[in-house]
Amino acid sequence: MQSALPVVHWIGGGIIVVLVFFAAATEDAERQARSAPAPDSTGAQIDLEREGDACSVRALYTGEGASADTLSYELTVRRRGASGTTQTAQSGTFSVGPGRTDTLATVRVSVQSGDQLRLRLTIRAEGAPIDTTDLERTIS
Repeated sequence: MQSALPVVHWIGGGIIVVLVFFAAATEDAERQARSAPAPDSTGAQIDLEREGDACSVRALYTGEGASADTLSYELTVRRRGASGTTQTAQSGTFSVGPGRTDTLATVRVSVQSGDQLRLRLTIRAEGAPIDTTDLERTIS
């Protein structure tokens, strides 16, 4: 249901009336709640920290809920810069603990100013991706 609200503007001695349409706030909120995707229950994260001529990359996962599922991960790290391109990947399995943040992998990458880093962490359950996070940074 939409309502019309008149807005009055004074222009050069005359009046212009403009009708502004708006949806009731409660109806709009209810519609958004019905169409919004369910909250993501996974917690894949990439932590990147510069340490002089290198960056430390950590793949992290925060488990939610009470399950103790076994999942797998793949972390890919790609550096592109003046000295060339390097790419590395690490993968493995891990058990999820409720409310616990686990470090899945740590990679150290040599960097120079201007290098571009592309990082991707994918979490899988029974081979099917359930969460992916990407991070791109240019080293300054």
